[in-house]
Amino acid sequence: MPPTEALLVPLVIGLVQVTKEAGFPHRFLPIATLFIAGGLGYFIGVNWIMGLVYGLTAMGLWSGTKTLSGN
Repeated sequence: MPPTEALLVPLVIGLVQVTKEAGFPHRFLPIATLFIAGGLGYFIGVNWIMGLVYGLTAMGLWSGTKTLSGN
């Protein structure tokens, strides 16, 4: 994985947090995550499908961290 793609997952997590703080409904955040990741993937020049994979990775990383921390 090139370094640019490695930064995509934390960037997606950060942008989803900004979206959440802006008042976006929580139940639509998974869909927003996929759109953000797909768009960023397309923007940096990778296949948009790989962007979706990185979005799913970001969702899993966030969910797993949240579960382990007990919040």
